[in-house]
Amino acid sequence: MSGSGSSHDYGGGSSGGGEEGFDCYMLIERAQLSSPVPEVVEKLQEGTLLDVQLNEGSVPTLHAVHDGTVAGSLIPSKMTQLIACIRSGVNYQATALSIDGGSVTLEIRPTK
Repeated sequence: MSGSGSSHDYGGGSSGGGEEGFDCYMLIERAQLSSPVPEVVEKLQEGTLLDVQLNEGSVPTLHAVHDGTVAGSLIPSKMTQLIACIRSGVNYQATALSIDGGSVTLEIRPTK
């Protein structure tokens, strides 16, 4: 038996930056909107697209932004990789999958 045993290509020139060996264009993550802003959330519907933006403060944070206004924060499980990918120039959007009052589930994925 030969080969590395991996069927995924995480390296090479198409990695999109980020952590070495991590393909930023394969990063798809679900997350809840944290600290939702009620005035913005009430304008969202399932399927609404939000921009994912990095706020470079003393502690980097991720925000979901709708029409130029912050809807809330994002704390995905792969936050470190997502921040590294954004810093390397990969852009992400979040799609509202479900909205129940102030509880918003988003799917984060790279833009093409």
